[in-house]
Amino acid sequence: MWACGDAGTQLVFDPDPSDSTAVVPRGQRVLGISISDRADGDFNDAFEEARAAGMQATSLSLAWDDLEVAPGVYDPEIDFLDIAAGYYPARETRLLLAINPIDTNNRRVPEYLDGLEWDDPAVVQAFEDLLDWALPRAMEVDLVALAVGNEIDATLASQEEWESYRAFLAQVSEHADSLRPGLRIGAKITAEGLTGAFADEAALVTEASGLVLTTFYPLGPGFQIEDPSMVDGVFDDLVDRFPDLPILFAEIGSPSTSLCGSSEALQAEFVGGTFAAWDRHADRVEYLEFVWMHDISQDALEVYEEYYGVSDECFLEYLGTLGLQSFAGVDKPAWSRLVGEADARGW
Repeated sequence: MWACGDAGTQLVFDPDPSDSTAVVPRGQRVLGISISDRADGDFNDAFEEARAAGMQATSLSLAWDDLEVAPGVYDPEIDFLDIAAGYYPARETRLLLAINPIDTNNRRVPEYLDGLEWDDPAVVQAFEDLLDWALPRAMEVDLVALAVGNEIDATLASQEEWESYRAFLAQVSEHADSLRPGLRIGAKITAEGLTGAFADEAALVTEASGLVLTTFYPLGPGFQIEDPSMVDGVFDDLVDRFPDLPILFAEIGSPSTSLCGSSEALQAEFVGGTFAAWDRHADRVEYLEFVWMHDISQDALEVYEEYYGVSDECFLEYLGTLGLQSFAGVDKPAWSRLVGEADARGW
């Protein structure tokens, strides 16, 4: 994990959004917000509220084995890609699309490919066939990028596995480019994974992709929430580590749990600090998506607990309170902070 700060300290980290000298105009930067379910189930209303706050893009994450339900058969229970293709272009909203063979600590490959290496020709061909089905369906969607895998560093546990995945990614990326020339393609790797035990291997994957696709949450040992000031170091490190690559924060967020070192006030500071760090690297960080718009329900939290296989109280508190609004849709200070910071920059 990133170096741990004093989670109980209230930092003075509050640039005034009304002070035009304290901010950098948005320019070509793209602001994303992950729109999550809320109690009333009104996605359209939540979407419009996010768009009014400055959202230009959002994301859609799909698991390979949810799409391909039998060899060569693509029949998802809910066709979210088809829904997205009918929804976002009409609203001039961009999409960061992820099709995941890996989703954090879960391998999401169809059962008939179990046990094969990532760069096995059968795995490569099967994923290319999946892209043949998926990408034409999204042809009208303005894609920020295509992520082939989410937080892959949580699954890849050896140099050999990283090399196999890099070879897999290189081949399927070439195929994706043939279907949609110019589409930027990579794999999401956590900010910690880009600096950890397999940093060299992660760098090879990233550099081969030509872009940094990363996620960041300020989690310390035992899922304690670290001080919001650490976001500065994360931005600085990535810019220094990858001086020639565009950087996209596919996910960024901090929870408001008071049980594990945070609070609603500290969550708001994190949002403000993120915008300030982004301003300092406005020419390098092209995209940033805040996760999530809403806290998640207890039912959803139980699904995540089973999915990740982690029952640690602070982990569940982290997931449950990531929202900038409550599950009922009530603003937290972090949402008000996001709206003010975005408005000050012209979003």
